[in-house]
Amino acid sequence: MRQLGLPDARRSKRMREIAQSSVVPVLRDLGFQGTMPNFHRQRSDRLDLFNVQFSNNGQYFFANLGRLQLPSDSSGSVVKATKAQLSLANCPLDQRTRLATDILPPRLRGTPVRVFEMWDFTAASDGEAEDLMHRLARQLSEWLPRYADPWWRDDKVNGTFPQSRIGPA
Repeated sequence: MRQLGLPDARRSKRMREIAQSSVVPVLRDLGFQGTMPNFHRQRSDRLDLFNVQFSNNGQYFFANLGRLQLPSDSSGSVVKATKAQLSLANCPLDQRTRLATDILPPRLRGTPVRVFEMWDFTAASDGEAEDLMHRLARQLSEWLPRYADPWWRDDKVNGTFPQSRIGPA
């Protein structure tokens, strides 16, 4: 008897492996530290945060971005980031956004939807899923420097809530 959820778990594990091999080197080139799924980069008095949030309920993930202003001590020196600050969960809501994809899941193809926050790798067969996972990882690898890095480098730290997703308009 086949266990329920096993295909999702197997494909999710495979997506993590593909992301590890193709997305993490791009993050390293951008100066990020950390391990899958949480990454950070300190630039003067700011932390740039990236998180890949895999679903427990399906074959998809979210690419989450955050910025965090670090406090200064009484001498004006930037205080070293705490372990808690390295987590996107502790980032102010107005300094978070998601990187969207334009690779739509089959159920949305042919609809007017142009970008989708959820990076969905659901497919009818393992071969289709493998191809889709590689395409999503390539797109994420290309879009981190193209869309996410300019957002992180934006000097306007104070944002509006909620932040709109970034990616191709």
